Amino acid sequence: MPGKNGCPMAEAVRAAYRAGEEDEAMEPRILVNGNGMPLGRIADGDYCIFYDIRGERPESGAVYTEMVEKKCARLGTGLFCTIIGRFWSLDREENWDRIEKTYRALVGGKGLAVPADA
Repeated sequence: MPGKNGCPMAEAVRAAYRAGEEDEAMEPRILVNGNGMPLGRIADGDYCIFYDIRGERPESGAVYTEMVEKKCARLGTGLFCTIIGRFWSLDREENWDRIEKTYRALVGGKGLAVPADA
């Protein structure tokens, strides 16, 4: 569901880059409607991306995100509803606060809001 600018999640990733965030530690971002409610559910076939794009050019995460958003729009199915960095989601050292952040993003739609109509 691209917004006015075409790809709200890709734009959110670009804004994160401008703010100094890196792919690996990207805070959770959640696509929301005009009332601030999360859109999309993995159970409905919507998409989540876990970023771990070390060693690639700095904007590659936004480029990949935009490709997914445009493909969903062309197919008329699925939403790209969640982005999160591997720092939070792929922890192997039992840092449960990180795992909890991932769980809350994926299951409860908790994270930085990205308006779908941005």
